[in-house]
Amino acid sequence: MRTITTLLFSIVLLTFTGCEDKKKNEKHFPDTNSTSIFTEKDLKKHTSDINHSKYPNTFTLDSTQKKSYTFSTLDKNIYSNAFHKKTVVLNVSHLSNPISLDQMESLSKLQTRYQSNLVVISLLLGDSKNISTPNIFLNRHHIYYFVSLGKENEKIANILYEALQIKEKPIPLTVIYKEGKYYSHFEGAAPLEMLNYDIKQTIKK
Repeated sequence: MRTITTLLFSIVLLTFTGCEDKKKNEKHFPDTNSTSIFTEKDLKKHTSDINHSKYPNTFTLDSTQKKSYTFSTLDKNIYSNAFHKKTVVLNVSHLSNPISLDQMESLSKLQTRYQSNLVVISLLLGDSKNISTPNIFLNRHHIYYFVSLGKENEKIANILYEALQIKEKPIPLTVIYKEGKYYSHFEGAAPLEMLNYDIKQTIKK
């Protein structure tokens, strides 16, 4: 009888000790680590969400001269079969802004100078689209390259500001790309010589 009692007592003691050890082991992991634990289903969804954020944005721009370009943006770079081996300048402007007009005139000169190696695109924002005869207005200011009055200009401009981490959204903004890869950018007015230098460097490389 004593042997049975002793045996039962030992079993109860071992069971209680095991529970205590289990509780200690459970407390060893802080609660904050629980957010790092994913089921296989959650992990697949998480990976899918990350990949989805990297998909490029694709746009088709129509110019005042009835030409069009289709291109995609991804991070700080752009992609298009139309200018995939050329230097590209994306310019964000506003026709009621004199500084923007001066910048566009400079870019027009550079487009003529590097015609076979350079593509210049200006995205006009604000009330620029309300100009009744945009081509006459642009010609008066000697601006002869691709100028877009499209509805998506605002969206593209915001993507550029975000990619370049620019909070103030300056006008004009001029971004230079070498074969689709970001090269440099200018916030506000940039002298013709500075623009020319960077464009010339991208063409040389």
